[in-house]
Amino acid sequence: MEALASGVPVLVSDLPALRELIRDGENGHLIKAEDINAWAATISDLVSRPDQAARMGRAGRDFVLRTRTWSSNAHRLSEIYETLISKPS
Repeated sequence: MEALASGVPVLVSDLPALRELIRDGENGHLIKAEDINAWAATISDLVSRPDQAARMGRAGRDFVLRTRTWSSNAHRLSEIYETLISKPS
């Protein structure tokens, strides 16, 4: 979360836990951990396209501010509890 909130594109290994946070090509990139060439190519591409890197950084920050603040977490948790409480037994 901290990396996304910092406003830079986030490059991560393509793992299930990270796929729920990173939308490949939108707020970062998912890359196979063992594919050093893919890592290098992705970094090179972002360095050569600063406008794309900035757009991805903004998208990551917006995602965190929209979905991972204390306020948004409390709202979502309240919705879940309300659903559970209102279900017939």
